[in-house]
Amino acid sequence: MLVIALLLAVFGSLEALRYERGLLLHEPWRLATAHLTHLGLAHLAMNGVGLLLIWRLLGDAMPVSRWMLTIVLSAAGVNLGLWLFSPDITWYVGLSGVLHGMWAAAAWSRVRTQPGSGYALLSLLVLKLVVEQSSSGIGATASLMGEEVVIDAHLYGALAGLIAGLFPSKGKGPGWPGPPGFTGR
Repeated sequence: MLVIALLLAVFGSLEALRYERGLLLHEPWRLATAHLTHLGLAHLAMNGVGLLLIWRLLGDAMPVSRWMLTIVLSAAGVNLGLWLFSPDITWYVGLSGVLHGMWAAAAWSRVRTQPGSGYALLSLLVLKLVVEQSSSGIGATASLMGEEVVIDAHLYGALAGLIAGLFPSKGKGPGWPGPPGFTGR
C-alpha cells in the first residue's frame, strides 16, 4: 500500500485521483485511488507512520485475509460516509480514514483475546474521535499538510472498521470466517 502511495505521490496527479464528489459517478476509480493519493510527502509520511504503528502494535490481531477485508470495508465506509453525510466535503485524499478503520477492527478483535488492551485501544480511539469531532480539523497536522484534516473520514473509517471487526471468527484466534467449510488451517 505504501509503495503504491509513494509512486502516486511522485508520479500521480492529485486532481485526477482524489475523491471528487462531482466526478464519482463518471470516474468511479477515484473511490479507490483517493485513499492512496496524498497532498504531499509530509501527508504520506504521516499516514505511513500511522500504518506502520498499527501494523507493529496490532498486526497479530487478525489474519491477513481479515486485514484485507477491513481495508476494503473501511475505504468503502469512508466513501459512503462522505457521500451521504458530508455533502460539504467536495474532495478528499489520504489513508487516514482507512487507518482509523484498521485501528477499530483490530482493537475490536483484540477484545476477544486480550480484553484489557482491546478495550483500552477502543477507548483511545473513541477519545480521539470525540476530540476531533469537537474541533475544526485545523491544527498542527493541518499546518504540516497545508489543508484542513477531513476528520469526518476518520469517524466513517472507524465505524466501518468496527463493522468489519464484528464478523465472527472461526477456529483459533480472530480471523475472517472464510468460505463455507473453511477451517482456517
